[in-house]
This record gives sequence, C-alpha cells and structure tokens, in this order.
Amino acid sequence: MSDSLRAILLLLGAQVFFNLLDVTAKYLVRDFSVVTVTWARYFFHFLFMAAYVALAADRGLLRTRRPGLQLARGIALLGFSGFLIAALKFLPQAEAIAISFVAPLAILVLAGPLLGEHVGLARWLAVLGGLAGMLVVVRPGAGLAGIGVAFALATLACNAAFQLMTRRLAMTEHPLTTVFLSALIGAVATTLALPFSLPDHWPSAWQALLFASFGITGSVSHLLLIRAYRLAPASFIAPFIYGHIVLATAMGFVFFGQFPDAVSLAGIAAIVSSGAGIALYERARAKDERARAK
Repeated sequence: MSDSLRAILLLLGAQVFFNLLDVTAKYLVRDFSVVTVTWARYFFHFLFMAAYVALAADRGLLRTRRPGLQLARGIALLGFSGFLIAALKFLPQAEAIAISFVAPLAILVLAGPLLGEHVGLARWLAVLGGLAGMLVVVRPGAGLAGIGVAFALATLACNAAFQLMTRRLAMTEHPLTTVFLSALIGAVATTLALPFSLPDHWPSAWQALLFASFGITGSVSHLLLIRAYRLAPASFIAPFIYGHIVLATAMGFVFFGQFPDAVSLAGIAAIVSSGAGIALYERARAKDERARAK
C-alpha cells in the first residue's frame, strides 16, 4: 500500500473519531452543561496524552520554544471546542460542522497579511463561495436556533485563529508537543471553571462511559491526523479534509435522525466544493511552480 493511500485512510479514520467525539458531546450536552462536557472532553484527553507521552519516554516532547503561542493556541482550541459543543446543543451536527469549516477558507485570505502568503483571485472566489454556502445554511427560514448559529460563528472564529497558530507552530514544534500542551491547557482551564457549573446529578454508568470515551476519541483522532500528515504533504491531504462534513451529515442522521433540507444541502455542498476545489487548485499550482524551478 502506498504512503498516499495510507495517508487518506488515516485521515478518514481521524475524521470518524472526530465525528464520534462530536456525536458523544451532542448526546451528553442534552443532560449536562457545556462546561461539564467540555471539561470531560479535555480531562480525559489529557489523561490519555499524558500516558502516551510517558510511554514514549521522551521528555523532550514536553519542551516548547514558543510557550506564548502554545498558550494562545490552546485557548483558541478550547474556545473552538466549547463553542462547538454549545452549537451542537442547539443545531444539527451537519449544519454546525459545515459552518465551522468555513474557517479554512477564511484562512486563505488571512494568510496574506498574517503569514505573508500570496492571495490571488482563486482564493478570493473560494472564500466567497464558502461564505455564500454558509449564508444559505443559516438563512432565515432554515429553522436553525439563532443562539446555535451564534455559537457556530464563534466556533468559526476560534477555528481560524487556532489553525493559523498551528501553522506557525508547525515550523518549530513537534506535533505531539502541541497536542499535549493543548490538552493540558484545556484540562486546567475547564477544571478551574467546573466548580461554577457542577451537574445536579451523577451520570449513569452509560453516560460515565461516554465521558471517559473522550480520552480515546479526542486523542486517537489527533494522533491519526498527525500520522497522515507525516505520510503525505498537506497539499495532498487538504482536498480530503472536507469529507469531514459528509461524515458529520451521515452521523447526524444515523444517531439523531437529523438531515439537512435540500436548500441547506446545497449550501453545505457549496462549502465542500469551495474548500476542496481551492485545495486542488493550490496543489496543482505548487506542482507547476516546482516544475518551473527545475
């Protein structure tokens, strides 16, 4: 099996685990507060990652050259997770995930002034296509709760900030360092907030099992994603990332019986096609530039 095919399969596995994490959070947030569910998501993720790092026996993984940026990324990721769980409380999974996935498109434009990258017409068209798709999804009459849409838009902003900082950290930091520190930051912050949002009842055995499952779904998803990026360049993987929305739509239907109407599906399709399309364009352009440089 080629490295490219293995990378795609690992990415698919990561997306399955990410979506299972979202399904679990959406199920639990019906009976527990957003803070409680977010705490469990980070606490058990941290325990899993701490065990993983301990088994790796490499203390160098705990050192960072950019602690301030790691802290900012951890806070952005915490905001993304918390706002997404809040959005899932009020919105179907497909719509909540689709809105958050406009963030990679926004980064294409923000990468110009913030990262010094060229922003051309193709990137602008992709961003406008993704924004148009999002507006279709959240249109008046779609039946989506306004507060849920607000949380999803906050998710979008945090996702964009988180990904921009991830790209900067990838230049100097080991990926496991970044994953571990983000889990640590989220666990500490949510533990400090937990006393102000304690549940009024203990979880059942099934709910406790689901809380604990965050350690597996949260950690394995990140580890599979890291492995995929080690086997294939980001430019190859990028078009397949938007399969996450397709899986979210399928899982929302299977687990909650929620499926977007035809108009919302068109908006979701616009987001997916804009993201995957510009990723394919960027990959082809990079390939042409390498060929001309030879």
